[in-house]
Amino acid sequence: MITMRFIKAFRQIFLFFLSVQATAQINTVQETASNKETVNNGFFFENTIRSIGKIFENGPIQQTVYSFINQSDKPIAIHKIVTTCGCTTAFFEERPYKPTERGEIKLTFDPHRKLGVICQQVFIYTSESGNKPAATLELTGEVVSENEFADFATSIGNLRIKQHTPTLSGISRDKQSIERLLCANSGKQPLVLKVSELPEYVSFKTDPEIIAPGQEADMLFTIDGNKLPPDVKESFFLNFMLEGPDVPEADRFLTVKVVLCNNKNQIISDN
Repeated sequence: MITMRFIKAFRQIFLFFLSVQATAQINTVQETASNKETVNNGFFFENTIRSIGKIFENGPIQQTVYSFINQSDKPIAIHKIVTTCGCTTAFFEERPYKPTERGEIKLTFDPHRKLGVICQQVFIYTSESGNKPAATLELTGEVVSENEFADFATSIGNLRIKQHTPTLSGISRDKQSIERLLCANSGKQPLVLKVSELPEYVSFKTDPEIIAPGQEADMLFTIDGNKLPPDVKESFFLNFMLEGPDVPEADRFLTVKVVLCNNKNQIISDN
């Protein structure tokens, strides 16, 4: 006579075997997908992420090496390598690599004017990858300053600005408002800052006018709310070029965020 206890036990055993079979099928599918991915990519990199640690801004150019092996069954060549920054340069042999043949890609990084945390990506295109990269390499680290202004987040040559995203907040829509940005001269020569191509509602000066080497100063922005365009948004960006920093013109552009206050009667004092 078949009891209810026997039926329950048989059902549990049956469900257990079903789960084991399903797990085996899933593992087989995952293994197959992994193998296909290896064959499609062709190149296998021993390490796709490398760190150069903390380095000085005025230090030497850094070099790292990424080793790979051709795991496919046919020759594969590197056609091009694309980096996300001009500070990073890739060196490689543009030739076919036979199956099981090893190779390497050398990356150099120039830390000059690159203060802060870095995470450079490098995209590898091969004869088999088409329009999509066969692999993505990463170079991480941090560039620090050797001087006392290491905590100034923005660097434009010998000019340091305290904020990472310079922001002028609390600007009144119908009054004249004055906002300050703390800056410093990290160079060895006096620094005089001027700004060109500002809108008519913005004026600029520094206090003091001449920033001595190693000295902090205020960048003063005066914004006349009465001259703001009528369709201006609650926050917008000012883009302008600085004159004075010892870098090429293309590197002297600064973007400042402007945030308008809700109270039209509020005035931001320069005290």
